[in-house]
Amino acid sequence: MKMATNNPLLRVEGLVKKFPVKGGIFLQTKEYVHAVSDVSLDIQSQQTLGLVGESGSGKSTLGRLVMRLIEPNSGSILFDGKELTGLNHKELLETRTKMQMVFQDPADSLNSRMSVEDIILEPLVINSSLSKGDMQQRLDQLLDLVGLSNKIKHQYPHEFSGGQRQRIGIARALALSPKLIIADEPVSALDVSIQAQILNLMKDLQDELDLSYLFIAHDIHVIFFISHEIAVMYLGEIVEKASKEQISSNPRHPYTQALLSAVPKADPTQKTNFNAILGEIPSPIHLPTGCNFHPRCPMADEECKRSAPLFLERGEGHFVACHKAK
Repeated sequence: MKMATNNPLLRVEGLVKKFPVKGGIFLQTKEYVHAVSDVSLDIQSQQTLGLVGESGSGKSTLGRLVMRLIEPNSGSILFDGKELTGLNHKELLETRTKMQMVFQDPADSLNSRMSVEDIILEPLVINSSLSKGDMQQRLDQLLDLVGLSNKIKHQYPHEFSGGQRQRIGIARALALSPKLIIADEPVSALDVSIQAQILNLMKDLQDELDLSYLFIAHDIHVIFFISHEIAVMYLGEIVEKASKEQISSNPRHPYTQALLSAVPKADPTQKTNFNAILGEIPSPIHLPTGCNFHPRCPMADEECKRSAPLFLERGEGHFVACHKAK
């Protein structure tokens, strides 16, 4: 699938990842898990693309592919004008200084044996030649950016709440002044009130530091709050992509419509037309014929069962993969 021809900060085209499933006496490859199938997307400078979908849709795998934490089977990843898929280890390390990740559970992503100071400064120790004095100054600056006191720098992750640990993780991600942050479910492990604080912090940091985000979440409330554009992912494929306003006012894919219909209304007297999604997400090993969503789609017909829909632009900047989309 092809996207627009402008010059975004990140452009992904035709990305594919299949994980082999081995079996038998000689552990031969019997089948494949189709985690990401022909995915294309782009992210503009200083913008947030929200990636939403059910668990098992391939969102986290896509984020790790962009970072090349795992290798794609095919496709292109163009970041800041540079193709990442052909880079050697040294070149990739240099590029990664401008791309960082914030993970879902800060308790797991922060080394429990390292102090806050060591955690945040580790990227600088590895990738810069700053003096100790400059590093301490940078540490104080980073802690201030994420709303933490420099008095905590000698403490350890277990001494903090989940929200504080996530702030430390964000500070570490900011250490090398990246252009793009891939945030993989960064607030899903936090209480709702703390989620709001972290989301507001990330929006403030975007404005202050000119950051771009690929923000991955299964909660469409969160996606609408943080995003400029939204991509809806289902069973390894992007099925709809448009601006937040377009998705909110005119969702065109039945899966997107079902996700939005499940959002509670602020006014309890307002009637909700709830479109329940039938069944469970199919196995990524044995994909359905035709459209991946057709076994659960109330609009599916023989065409949907027979042929996969193309990912087409159905309005300015509004892309949909659905035979029934108008």
